[in-house]
Amino acid sequence: MHSTLGRRASICKELGWSLDFVEHGISYAKLQMMMMDMPRIVSRKKGEEHYTVTDDNAEELFGMLAARGNRMINR
Repeated sequence: MHSTLGRRASICKELGWSLDFVEHGISYAKLQMMMMDMPRIVSRKKGEEHYTVTDDNAEELFGMLAARGNRMINR
């Protein structure tokens, strides 16, 4: 994402909201804070796997995080 339009598109995709709601129904400052606070795994190594947390895999992924501790997040 390199622009505010890209950030808005990402918000629509991640949260399932319409562009009209993102632009007119909620403040952009609040959206920015929500996006900064959303859980994510940041990897710095090539070849690391990326995961999306869903209702079906949440328990398994959080178990993996607990087993690995903060090493997975703080690399």
